[in-house]
Amino acid sequence: MGVFTCVVLFLAAVFSYYKEKNIYNPAFLFNLYWFLIIGVSTLNLYNFRKIDTLVYEMVLFGTLAFNLGTAMPQIIFTGQKRAASYVDGKLTLNTYFWMAAGFLAIVDYAALTLIFNGSSISDIRYTLRESVFSSYMINLIFKFVIYPIVVAFIVHYISNVLTQRTLNGKELARALLLTIMDYVANGDRIIIYIWVVGILLAFMLLRREIKDTKQYRSFRKIAIVVFVLLILIFAGRKNAAGSFVSSIVSYYVGGLIYLTRAMYRIEPEAGQTIFVASYQGFFRPVMGVLELLGIKWNTFEMASDFLMTNQTHSYSIDVGAQRYFNYFTTCFGYFYYDFKMIGVVIHSFVFGFLAKNAYYGFHKKETRATGVYLFWIICIFLGMMNFAMAETSVSLGLVYYLFCFRKRKASTV
Repeated sequence: MGVFTCVVLFLAAVFSYYKEKNIYNPAFLFNLYWFLIIGVSTLNLYNFRKIDTLVYEMVLFGTLAFNLGTAMPQIIFTGQKRAASYVDGKLTLNTYFWMAAGFLAIVDYAALTLIFNGSSISDIRYTLRESVFSSYMINLIFKFVIYPIVVAFIVHYISNVLTQRTLNGKELARALLLTIMDYVANGDRIIIYIWVVGILLAFMLLRREIKDTKQYRSFRKIAIVVFVLLILIFAGRKNAAGSFVSSIVSYYVGGLIYLTRAMYRIEPEAGQTIFVASYQGFFRPVMGVLELLGIKWNTFEMASDFLMTNQTHSYSIDVGAQRYFNYFTTCFGYFYYDFKMIGVVIHSFVFGFLAKNAYYGFHKKETRATGVYLFWIICIFLGMMNFAMAETSVSLGLVYYLFCFRKRKASTV
């Protein structure tokens, strides 16, 4: 089943490339991404455990539905609709930066104190988090406000690079500062992935336009720094065993194995949350307030328990080659939990539909539309972990990002 799925994904990637004539359209990126993951999984490297046929079927049907979703905007929107024009809200961006920098300076002080006393970033992330986020309120503000704001700020910067064709040294310095401060406090790798995704998209889009220019050389240096950071993160994974290459392989293939071995607890509950598990990041702040008032929504509680259980290290699963995984249920695992295989198909279709509509806006070269497209590309490239919109950092990051803009007033002639 793995080989058959791999062949289908390869043909879909080729078709989507020739259809759009570029390598940054959502169908091509989605097809290529899962083709590479499934392709590596079929090689049976490093004695990793087997992947169940059902998991391959999720990827196969989900990918086909995603491709169908990317075709729908052209079928539905046959006319040329004039999109609203938006401008940057500089005040909002400055407010975001100073809010995030001020808050992170406080928690970074606690984190650096631990580091100077011999702890590592990994220790802080896994066992000493309560020492950094010392109260429930501090943790709440970070989770629902600061972390999503940092994501929004970085996406905004990358979107400006893609649309304005300039690096803007001041904004680059601020974005990198927030990245470093966030990583010291939180140790989370998602923020690094966002940079990697942005740089990949920039190279795909701009490689012919700014080649051999000063901007290109500067951008290349930034890319090297980010990829070195990514290598260090992979190399420093907690309890990582074996070679660096096996660590990379496990990082991408491990999610399929984890999903296979976690089905014993997913299957009995699957099909009851409809769409809430996959998009729970948008619901979480509202439900947090309602729970304080004693109001609970059982569907959300199930979705939240699914997310939290996957993140709990006590539920780590042996994926083989002396590696233990949690968290990595893949995007298809969330879709399946929502509504079983029907959920995989419907969610993947909607995912493709939304990504393709954002892609149309991206082609207009406006910062706002480009950033929205970047959020959906982030969802694609984090698909081996989970569906990113289940995370408040990404879902609320998208919301805060949209607040960076205001609609341009129509001019009268």
